Amino acid sequence: MVEKPFTLELAPAKRLTEMAEVRGLKIVVTQQWRYLPGQRTVRRLMTEGAYGEPQTGHMFTYKARGGEYPDSEHSQLWQMTVHEIDSLIAMVNRRVVEVFGHSYRPPETTWNRESTATAEITFDNGARFVIVSTSDARVNTGEFRAECEHGAVVLHSPQGFGGPETLLIGTDRGKGLSEVEIDPDFTGSRQLDQHVAATFADWVNGGSEPETSGRNNLPVLATLNAVIESGKSGRAVSVEV
Repeated sequence: MVEKPFTLELAPAKRLTEMAEVRGLKIVVTQQWRYLPGQRTVRRLMTEGAYGEPQTGHMFTYKARGGEYPDSEHSQLWQMTVHEIDSLIAMVNRRVVEVFGHSYRPPETTWNRESTATAEITFDNGARFVIVSTSDARVNTGEFRAECEHGAVVLHSPQGFGGPETLLIGTDRGKGLSEVEIDPDFTGSRQLDQHVAATFADWVNGGSEPETSGRNNLPVLATLNAVIESGKSGRAVSVEV
């Protein structure tokens, strides 16, 4: 059971996953955000196609951390953006095929390294979502929005990760967005961590492979690596796992 990111590059993660499978061992990554009740409800709605195919959208996470992460290259991506990419992939529940983005140090930040990342992520149906991820915000807030064929799905949290979630749905431009009930599920970071550990233990004891297994986490690493590669090249990068 490992922290995120699983590794810093995709190739070593693939090798470790293959080595574990040959030996009958298990790897699970602690990506607990995807189990937040609001995110699980969005995932269900998107998977069911409740409002048709996703078309476009965004995931904005503003974290007022108060100080930078331990000094390392791409620290914002490794420490924060990796969670948002995992959550975005989990909620849209589609395969990422292309990424155009970068991480950077805003002009007036007090951080020594980059504190912010932005990216446009394209899924296999052609839908494009924009991510804005910063840990140097003045105030915490987070929002996911998906414009689907027949409606808008908006998940808002005024405090960011672990804070209260509000789910809004809109299908009529005249009526706007209306709040709907979130499916009951885990609340609090401790319960989320315990759930990741419990699914790991169940898998070790012969149960089903959890969403956060090493192999299932490979698309997240591939997307994260694509953000770095795109930032260096200035071009969109295809994502393959």
